[in-house]
Amino acid sequence: MSQRISIFVLLALVMPLSIARSAGKLTFEADVKPILREHCFACHNQDDAESSLALDSFEGLMTGGASGEVLVAGDPEGSRLWKLVTHQEEPKMPPDSDKLPENQLQVLRGWIKGGLLKDADSKPIKSKKPAIAKIDAANLGKPIGEPAMPEQLFHEPVLWTQKTGPVDALATSAWAPLAAVAWQRQISFYDTNTYQLLGIIPYVDGVPRVVRFSRDGGLVLVAGGRHAAAGSATLFDVKTGARLITLGDELDIVLAADISPDLSLVAIGGPKKKVRVYRVADGTLAYQINKHTNWVTAVGFSPDGKLLATADRNGGALLWQAAAGHERGDLRGHKVAITSLDWRADSAILATASEDGTVRLWNPAGQQIKSIAAHPGGVLSVRFSQAGDWVSTGRDHHVKTWKSDGAAIADLGKMPGIALAAAFSHDGIKVIASDFTGEVRVLDVASKKQVATLQANPPLLAKRLADAEKTLQQNQQKLQTTKTNEATQLAALNQGKAAHTAYQDKLAKTQAALAAAKKQHQDLTSTLAAQQQNLTAVRQPAEQAAALLAEASKLLKQAQAESTEETETKQLAEL
Repeated sequence: MSQRISIFVLLALVMPLSIARSAGKLTFEADVKPILREHCFACHNQDDAESSLALDSFEGLMTGGASGEVLVAGDPEGSRLWKLVTHQEEPKMPPDSDKLPENQLQVLRGWIKGGLLKDADSKPIKSKKPAIAKIDAANLGKPIGEPAMPEQLFHEPVLWTQKTGPVDALATSAWAPLAAVAWQRQISFYDTNTYQLLGIIPYVDGVPRVVRFSRDGGLVLVAGGRHAAAGSATLFDVKTGARLITLGDELDIVLAADISPDLSLVAIGGPKKKVRVYRVADGTLAYQINKHTNWVTAVGFSPDGKLLATADRNGGALLWQAAAGHERGDLRGHKVAITSLDWRADSAILATASEDGTVRLWNPAGQQIKSIAAHPGGVLSVRFSQAGDWVSTGRDHHVKTWKSDGAAIADLGKMPGIALAAAFSHDGIKVIASDFTGEVRVLDVASKKQVATLQANPPLLAKRLADAEKTLQQNQQKLQTTKTNEATQLAALNQGKAAHTAYQDKLAKTQAALAAAKKQHQDLTSTLAAQQQNLTAVRQPAEQAAALLAEASKLLKQAQAESTEETETKQLAEL
């Protein structure tokens, strides 16, 4: 009896777990807690909670630690705990150890994906992850009339060097087949359809570190300067190359800059940890942001003009009211330097790239939508297309494209050096990418192949003319060789034609002779047939005559024999 009761109790204890597993449910108590006990409880328990993170209870795990919540229901990739145990982020868990066994990782992933069930009787926690809406405003900011293209720019470089160094600043127009590539003291403009150099804008203030087109594509913002000496941002007219206004008077180079979509404000930042926002109309300071604790590495106005995003080398990212600079959000997630940020065209998504290897997507309210492990070793740039896809580059040398929601589209290949920057062409079918070696490539998105190379460091005009003349001479030589080959081929063709004509004549004669021979053969055949008919007609009487002659000869012989016998009889009678 006692044995039956024990079995009944055991079944009662096991039944909920069996039901949960049969239904495909993973729970904290039955599945996750044993894994955490094995690997994590020693450092993260209620009595000794390192980083204020206690993992030995469901409630403690849901509360999170000193850096905030560590789990996002339904989103493993967006959960900090998942990134730590898969060694995507620091500090890796367990510390100084390999990752958890794959089967245990899959249990953790399935539990997070299933809604963080506490036990078999629990209901899934509703996901707090904001939804990603599809872009429906790709034409926001499109100018009236034809988009701006260079018309009156210089073609002589400010300087030229034998070797090109890192190219970390480039941009493309949202509305025209136009790319701007920064190099020492100059910006080169290229047609992204023909890959021809359209002109050069001198940047006499030093090294350009930022190139951005205005939202309507009519202006280009160039920012930079001289390290530990001076920094500023300058607006140029795309058509004429005219220098319109220079803003800022920094004591160090400008590392980040952007212009508001209504062209009224320009924000700049750099090593001084400040973000200064200037009025374009008169060059005066509109406001200053002092909250960053390290170099300001990225700034960007939302396309609707409502928000300004700023980021720094400590991984801090903040949202501000664009018009007056009031704080609107603190984007917590990256723990190391943010290298780049960009807004989707409809202002619904902000993307931030970091040396932690991730790109994080945020909504305008400051909520993290998703975290994507994009490039091992660090992501160095992120940029949206007009349609809402985005392109990233990283220390792994790769250039990759992604959908708005962070789903991977394609790896466009490996650059020769560390991939520093990339941007979509206006039509979204190409990506222009640059790297640490100075290579600037045009990559076809569909085929994932390189289709052209652009020069960030174009040769001086005299050299380009000399090269053009050399190329012209080479082409003329090729043309002459082609003409000679064509003449030789034409002569051979004419000889062939003559031989063909002679052959045709000979063939005609042969065919005529053959026809005559055929006719003669037919005539002879007819004559022979007639003669055979005549012979048949003559042969029958002859045969009859021969038969009669033979019969007559026979009768004659008989008559002669009878006559001889009669004579002999008569003579005997006379004797």
